[in-house]
Amino acid sequence: MMLKKFIAAFLAMCSIAFFCSCSDYREVERGYLVTALCFESEGQGIEVRVEALVPRAYNSDEPKTQILSAEGENATDAVKNLELTLTKELYFDHCAALMLESGISAKQISNIIDYCKENNRLSLGLYVVSADDIDAVLEIEPASGAVGFDIMNLMKKLKNKNKKDYNNCLYEVEKSMLESTSQLSLPIIKSVSGRVQV
Repeated sequence: MMLKKFIAAFLAMCSIAFFCSCSDYREVERGYLVTALCFESEGQGIEVRVEALVPRAYNSDEPKTQILSAEGENATDAVKNLELTLTKELYFDHCAALMLESGISAKQISNIIDYCKENNRLSLGLYVVSADDIDAVLEIEPASGAVGFDIMNLMKKLKNKNKKDYNNCLYEVEKSMLESTSQLSLPIIKSVSGRVQV
């Protein structure tokens, strides 16, 4: 009798664990997996560009990534406007890089960082970089399947080799901006011979 109760309780616990783990399940086909989030100054507002992995059929010739864009008064508006144009949801969970246009103002950078802090779907470990020509960087044929992942791999490699001590993870940039004792210095990413370089 005691063994039957134990087995029933064990099966009930396993069932609960199984069903709870499936409660937040999202099919990849339902959305775009964002790998890079890019912001440029656009007049008085901001333009957002998103590099997203696109689900595709096996052995398909369709591109692996797609660049999506929209404009808004600030970062939040730009992303909301982008989401309004899409039929699928944006998933930021695997976003590896936040790329800012080199000429973007300090006020706009602060607005973008505030957006990132409020967006709990973004990892605090994503790499924040700058680029003089975001278009050229996004047009690279990525070695890892997405430019955002190439940027992440390059930054990890540079940090591990201690060539330069880049403190450019999102949480480090936020901390630097809060302290405001030092000038914000981000690595400048560029396209060199079709590859991501600093």
